[in-house]
Amino acid sequence: MDMIKETEYKIIPINMGEYYIGLREHLILVAANLGSCVGLSIYDQKNNVGGMSHIVLPYSKQDDVTQNLSKYADTSIPLLIEQLCRLGAQKNRMACKIAGGAKMLEIYDANNYDSSIGSRNVEAVCKILNNYSIPIIALDVGGTISRTLRLYLDTGRVTVQWQGDREKVL
Repeated sequence: MDMIKETEYKIIPINMGEYYIGLREHLILVAANLGSCVGLSIYDQKNNVGGMSHIVLPYSKQDDVTQNLSKYADTSIPLLIEQLCRLGAQKNRMACKIAGGAKMLEIYDANNYDSSIGSRNVEAVCKILNNYSIPIIALDVGGTISRTLRLYLDTGRVTVQWQGDREKVL
């Protein structure tokens, strides 16, 4: 098998509230500047089917979601899984890697509880994936620094890069 140079890949940015799925393509899906947002990559290694979602908020019940289902963890994850299955992925072979969920602001409610949107996003993503029995095999969450998540659609390799740091395999 020939090695593909990084320059031969097409980069697909996954902006806030967006997702993308693909099959055996020479694409790099990139969710950049993940502060409190969560970048979620799901991949079926056997069928080389994968996708990424850039989740902004944990739950959709507060907003009108008819505009953008992929903005929220509770609507984006089912949508991503459904679309991956349509491309031939199987839920029992899916694995997930997540990054983000940083604490970018100090926010306290009336009970002095830290209601960081980042930690709430991570909690929601983990809970929903658990409900679908999709294992999280790697994560890089929390902290106070934004990061970038990359998914190489042809191999399933996922990398994370903290702001100002080198890229590392997740």
